[in-house]
Amino acid sequence: MTLPALREELSLFPGPTAADGSPTWSLQDPSRNRFFRIDWPTFLILSHWHLDDPQAIVEAVAEDAPLDLDVSDVESVTEFLNQFELLRCPTANAAAGTRR
Repeated sequence: MTLPALREELSLFPGPTAADGSPTWSLQDPSRNRFFRIDWPTFLILSHWHLDDPQAIVEAVAEDAPLDLDVSDVESVTEFLNQFELLRCPTANAAAGTRR
């Protein structure tokens, strides 16, 4: 499974510490002036998005952090990104299809 491309203008910034002490980040969508608070696992998945393969991302995250992620975690992040239109649409037809 190949992952869809992220929109190029998205930015990540460190966020406040969560109530449980874990780090958070803010994902900025400048074209809509929206910010999304993401947790550490999501940040790590996005940090390895360039690997373009859910299993490769899971393995890379396991090397970087003591987290037990699986492919379903990458699929959940993909759903989040799609839901909030944070993925790049390769064609105008694909863009029209997501706005039903």
